[in-house]
Amino acid sequence: MAEPVVGVFTCSHLAAEVQLALKAIGKQDVPFRALRSLCHLSTGANRPTPDLVEAMLEQVDHVVATCMNCVRPSSRLGEPRTCLGAIDHPRVTVIPVATQGELFLDPEAMQTALDAGAYFVLPAWLKQWREVVVDTWGFDDETAPMFFSESSSRLLFLDTGLPGDWAPLLAEMASFTGLEAETRVVGTERLQALFVSAFEKAQRAIVQETLRAEMARLRATAADHGAVLDFVNRIGNLLEEDAVIARLIETAYLLFAPEDVSFEATRAVTEDPGDPLALAIGRVKEDG
Repeated sequence: MAEPVVGVFTCSHLAAEVQLALKAIGKQDVPFRALRSLCHLSTGANRPTPDLVEAMLEQVDHVVATCMNCVRPSSRLGEPRTCLGAIDHPRVTVIPVATQGELFLDPEAMQTALDAGAYFVLPAWLKQWREVVVDTWGFDDETAPMFFSESSSRLLFLDTGLPGDWAPLLAEMASFTGLEAETRVVGTERLQALFVSAFEKAQRAIVQETLRAEMARLRATAADHGAVLDFVNRIGNLLEEDAVIARLIETAYLLFAPEDVSFEATRAVTEDPGDPLALAIGRVKEDG
């Protein structure tokens, strides 16, 4: 039996960190797909993500996906966007987090930072902050501080260990939004642990699915064997030749599903009583 293949599905904002985490846990060679992030766009931006997951499932046995709240099920395109966790599929394991920050901070640290007014920024998001805040959201140096100060008091940059000169970009965004800036080194250790757990869950799901399929096959085989034995036992209780022939034809239909079955005895092999008959399979000629 071939080794089960587990693929990884994520978004572009997390792609670099996910690949670092996968390498750290020895899963760097698994099938991998990253979709362009849409979390900064309006609710009109969507894509049929379940369809994309289904396409990946044609190539792998199971998919592990990071939470992406920039997508929604294709069957609900008229409704608000939802997390990838809305995809309920027995061959998909979703890492259960509500925001990307939870992939790097434990829930308690996350909540503490939120209560302190943190606005979380990851490297990929920081790299394109001007494209998002200015070009897409339409803020300027007057409206941006008003918007961000409504819910946040500081930018909290989560340094995941990606190479780059992040300090100038963070200072530029802080100046534009009017928020203080702070950097917290988080690495990818928590993300690694989440993937280890998700891969273990995926492997269990694969084993369970294999066992379910094998049990279904065995039940079907046992049912077939039981039906045949039932037919044979019932034949043994028959005394009339016509009834035996009818039961044998019924058994042939059960075993081979032919379009038509009939037979007739042509001659005795010997003249000795109890010797078998030679039977010719074919259509029985109608009288006249």
